[in-house]
Amino acid sequence: MNIPPNIPLASRLLVPVAGLLLMATSAIAADLPKISLKVISSIKLPSPGYSVAMNRDGSRIAIGLDKAVIVHNRKGSLRLTLPLTTGQVRSLAWSPEGNLLAVGSYQSVQLFHWEDDAEGAPKLIPVKSLPGHRGYVVDLAWSPDGKRIVSACDDEAARVFDVESGQRLLMLVDHAYAVTSAEWSPAGEWLLTSAGDESRAFKAGEVFLRDANTGEVVRKFEGHERPVLKAVFTTDGKFVVTGGLDEKCYVFNTADGTPLGFYGGHSRPVRDLVTVVSSSPGIDVAFSGAGGRNQGKNEIRAWTVDSGDDLAIDETHSAPVTGLALSSSAGLLASVSRDRTAQIFQVTGLQSASVPSSAATSPPTKATTPQRKWPPAPQSPE
Repeated sequence: MNIPPNIPLASRLLVPVAGLLLMATSAIAADLPKISLKVISSIKLPSPGYSVAMNRDGSRIAIGLDKAVIVHNRKGSLRLTLPLTTGQVRSLAWSPEGNLLAVGSYQSVQLFHWEDDAEGAPKLIPVKSLPGHRGYVVDLAWSPDGKRIVSACDDEAARVFDVESGQRLLMLVDHAYAVTSAEWSPAGEWLLTSAGDESRAFKAGEVFLRDANTGEVVRKFEGHERPVLKAVFTTDGKFVVTGGLDEKCYVFNTADGTPLGFYGGHSRPVRDLVTVVSSSPGIDVAFSGAGGRNQGKNEIRAWTVDSGDDLAIDETHSAPVTGLALSSSAGLLASVSRDRTAQIFQVTGLQSASVPSSAATSPPTKATTPQRKWPPAPQSPE
């Protein structure tokens, strides 16, 4: 696989293969989408924010804290507080219908049902637990049909569960490091998992594309020099976008693994990513959140997936951005940070999401799945 050279470039460049630089010129700048970010609500948190999830219409924004989940509305008003006892809530995910919330923390994944009582007060009612995790659950994702959940855990395993029964369907133990993210393809036929260990900062991370029914690895995406912290599909599934400790976002062709190149706009580790389609012209846009140990540059950036052009930049947060959530239909983006704040942004220039066909993401060849010893020794909660 021909990987593009890892050389520092200006922030608005995406470095592709074959030495061809994709960059905006004055002749085509007018054709770029017009994306803007405006803070409409700033929420002070009682602890650092570790995760955030927004339902499809943007009416419920769940925020993961230390031993609690809080839910705000789009105006920033607090609607509900859910106390927990299982450490930092590092992952959250609303079901496609928005009535169930998956909550991941230390050795725990719990499902809660959102409902209003007789007086109209909201509640999160416990439904079931998904057992077997031996560390912090750092990412959760529902399948597009809402029937399965995949979890990413720092015990070096990803797991797939049947929602109705709570039964574990798959346990994926072939990563060499903590699993940092897990996501379904838009049509649900593929899984994407990433891995990396921030304590071993100079070890390259991993990104695997899998058959969602068997868990078999069908593609490996290579390029990052340091741990990979997040991997996502574009909304049509044609591309994979990854972010890592090396401060880069790589873009890959899903079907054959070809790297388009990397976006080099951040100067801190990239910790979360979401993708969407702009309204005019209709092209793939990524929002990436970053932050590290050094002060400053705790940014959210919007950029074009095909060319790496910067579209919007926000530096409201004073500490690393730890989570992003997006509702394209509502035109809302939510972020959380270690600075003990959450921000709700109004985003202009977005197209409402649609579900693509599965043909776009069908990889033609398969790779051998590596075998690894599992489980590692369990870790203690922080």
